[in-house]
Amino acid sequence: MDVLTNEKAARICQAAIRELQRERWGFRQPAWNGLRKWQHECLAEMVRQARFGATPEQLHACWCEFFTLHGWTYHEEWNLQKPTHPWLRPWCELAHDEQAVYQLMQMMVVHMTLDFSGV
Repeated sequence: MDVLTNEKAARICQAAIRELQRERWGFRQPAWNGLRKWQHECLAEMVRQARFGATPEQLHACWCEFFTLHGWTYHEEWNLQKPTHPWLRPWCELAHDEQAVYQLMQMMVVHMTLDFSGV
């Protein structure tokens, strides 16, 4: 069985989140190959942190840190050209369905990395 690297797990999570965004909000982020290298690194770091027990709130903080470092700011509307994103705000200000994205990622990582070999 192949080793599930952080990058492989990040690709899987990103694909699921992309579909959730399409269903819930009518848009979706680019596919993995359309993301920038720093976005790959962000998602892989979020997977790494989830593997070590990070909460969804901590995953959101990690995501915010990467985006802020790369020039993104808060605005009510997502805009790739500006660049702005409505989720660049404290966890407690996110709507429950926005928080659910980080909960989904955390749960996916936990389930992908469970060891069922002894079952």
